[in-house]
Amino acid sequence: MSKITTFLSDMQEFFSGNSENAATQSICNSLASVRMSERHTLDVESRPNQVYRLLDVFHCLLMCPFFLVKNVSALAASPLHDLMAACKDVFYRFMERSDIDWRKALWNITLQMWNRICVRSEHNLDETCLIVDDTDLDKTGHRIERVGRVHSHLLHKSVLGFKMLSMAVTDGFSQMLLDFALLGEKGKNGKYGMSDKELSRRRQPKRAENSCHSQREAEYDKSKIALVIEMVKRAIYKKVRFSYLLADSWFACKELIRFIHTRRVKCHFLGMIKVGEHGRTKYDVGGTALTAAAGGQAG
Repeated sequence: MSKITTFLSDMQEFFSGNSENAATQSICNSLASVRMSERHTLDVESRPNQVYRLLDVFHCLLMCPFFLVKNVSALAASPLHDLMAACKDVFYRFMERSDIDWRKALWNITLQMWNRICVRSEHNLDETCLIVDDTDLDKTGHRIERVGRVHSHLLHKSVLGFKMLSMAVTDGFSQMLLDFALLGEKGKNGKYGMSDKELSRRRQPKRAENSCHSQREAEYDKSKIALVIEMVKRAIYKKVRFSYLLADSWFACKELIRFIHTRRVKCHFLGMIKVGEHGRTKYDVGGTALTAAAGGQAG
């Protein structure tokens, strides 16, 4: 049976006597101050006779990047194994659970840390902004659930993996990830750049319709603009105060700009506009459709 004391408290005491690394101490102190519970963080609870509490397993996984643990298999050779001598199957079963709300866990931890940042003297609301961007998340396994080929604007070719849409918040001093979604690109034939054989070999687990993983899966084919609007709405609902939304030219569109300017909270959209080929793209300026050059002269 697991001990009553929390995993993060144990870890803080362990490394205070076994490590001279100041960065490790700082990480332990910061995370130990974050209040977490299974119900409010993970949206699940451990069984009474469970050997390893779900929250302790989550804490261990949360610390892996800070100790350069690349995967669960490498845990056995890391200092974290001295605190939780669980086999790798314990962690794999935990990560495969469809009832764990990972988005809720991310918001729960980030908001507590961001609220502490907001009370610092150097924090400036006028310089606080939300940042949205997408990036390639390349993979090597063709059997991964929902994996497909996406176009990489960096490499100028298609790569196997996903598109990860992320939203962060920054005040110029600190930056934190608030939300993310994994997306695919159907392509012209709707097969995500895969052959019929490759599609049939992908992992296809069965999940309840109302599970957290099913809700995440429903985001896979949504448009990026629609998801960005949903993410910003969640930030406003959770009372994250910001002055503007920062994005690159891909996100500069009528739907997103109109959404930002119609919010009750005073915020703005900051991003490059698309001039288009030979500057022919037109914009609505005072009710008149004008090109960027014509609009500049009119202004």
